[in-house]
Amino acid sequence: MNVANCPDSKSQLPIEKYNVGILLFDGVEVLDFGGPFEVFSRTRLSPGIESRRSEETAPFRVFTVAKNDAPVTATGELQVVPRYSFEQHLRSNSWSFLAGTAHALS
Repeated sequence: MNVANCPDSKSQLPIEKYNVGILLFDGVEVLDFGGPFEVFSRTRLSPGIESRRSEETAPFRVFTVAKNDAPVTATGELQVVPRYSFEQHLRSNSWSFLAGTAHALS
């Protein structure tokens, strides 16, 4: 889709939002979850800075998810509290991005 040809966001109908779950686990690299979170959470279907000040044209609902709701310790001892646990994770239209090494989940 060429965003330059999109109608003004004020004249658009509400858009369908896709759930994007960013997977957290102990030892996860900060950039491996922070980068994708930033990209998906700032994506807009309308061009311009003003569109970023609203969730109106955001095609994604981005959240963190982990095995449970306890804080996760990322690299550098950064403590991150996941928004959802696996049990609470939204199931429809969900994408999860595995950050770091997969063996850390076992």
